[in-house]
Amino acid sequence: MNAKRCFLINGAVAVSTTLLIVTGCKGKEEAKPTVSIQKTSPSGETPLVAGDEINFQIDVRVQGLHNAAQVSLIVQSAEGVVVADCAPITVSNGVSVRLNAVGVVPETTVVRVFTPLYINGGNNTEVLDTRLFKVVGKRSK
Repeated sequence: MNAKRCFLINGAVAVSTTLLIVTGCKGKEEAKPTVSIQKTSPSGETPLVAGDEINFQIDVRVQGLHNAAQVSLIVQSAEGVVVADCAPITVSNGVSVRLNAVGVVPETTVVRVFTPLYINGGNNTEVLDTRLFKVVGKRSK
């Protein structure tokens, strides 16, 4: 075998081996934690009525936590106006917690409920769950 060909083969083997070692050392990427709404009150089966005071009680569970985390509840109109919220509370992996927020149902088409998860005291998140509640016109007096 000529020297040039031998050099190319040995070089290719060395590069392949290096790539395998680097890839193997990288290990598995940790899965992102998830937050899931387990139960809502109101249930969402009956539309909300604009102008009514509503107490949202949302049960959530967080899975896959590897660090300290907090979850909060944000209730918004379809236009993005915050109707109600609750301060973030500390959560543990796999344990359900209840979040409460009281507000007045706005004149809008839907109310969105978000449960953002904040990891390590962060101020933003990519991890959340959401539910939509239909809103109908005001109650007749």
